[in-house]
Amino acid sequence: MIFVRDLILSAGKTIVLIGGLVSVLLAIGYLFAPNILKGISNPVNKLFSVDEWLYVHRFVVGLIFLIITVILFGVLFFVR
Repeated sequence: MIFVRDLILSAGKTIVLIGGLVSVLLAIGYLFAPNILKGISNPVNKLFSVDEWLYVHRFVVGLIFLIITVILFGVLFFVR
């Protein structure tokens, strides 16, 4: 039972860590390199027409991703 609990907690921490890393990379992309991010996600932009809104509001989107990053890493810090 203890092994299963540790395994579940370890998997959860790994998922939260990956989510935090992705969120910080997206925040850096939206804040400092929006043109590169816009060029990389061209197939996605054809599916969803939110590209212009994200590009115009890139600072707000970047700050949202930074807040998500802080929350995710806070969860990692406090969960033992």
